[in-house]
Amino acid sequence: MKNQHYFKTMTWTFCCFTAATLVALLVTGSVAKALTIGGAEILWETPLFFSHEKLWRKFAKHH
Repeated sequence: MKNQHYFKTMTWTFCCFTAATLVALLVTGSVAKALTIGGAEILWETPLFFSHEKLWRKFAKHH
């Protein structure tokens, strides 16, 4: 179950990075800026999603 949690976090992070990078590329027209925005997104999205999943599982166990 723990490995599934890590895998889910990493696949979600990849999806969000890809989406954020593509949108940033369309908006800015700059690959460097798009990758910077996508990279920044990874820094906050990954721990946020991981924490959300852990809290959600604890909540689900009690309800």
